[in-house]
Amino acid sequence: MGTSNRPDMTVETNGVRVAIEFKRGQSGSSLREGFGQSLIYSTAYDFVIYMFIDTSDEKKIVNGATSVAEQSFLKNIWDNFNIKFLVV
Repeated sequence: MGTSNRPDMTVETNGVRVAIEFKRGQSGSSLREGFGQSLIYSTAYDFVIYMFIDTSDEKKIVNGATSVAEQSFLKNIWDNFNIKFLVV
């Protein structure tokens, strides 16, 4: 789409290619950017690991990641796109 997209790190073992993306932030826009990039990487890699570092004072992203809606979304991106999301 006219841009170059590369993950922060890649691992290849036994022919399995894994893209690893790291993001940090305190808002939904930072979070969404990483999900978008992960979706793009999923077209070229077998698996994607997306680690988001929550820098908000109240840890709203860490705390929100356990709700039913978010867990359903995370299951969906794993089942359909092989994207594993971690928030710390």
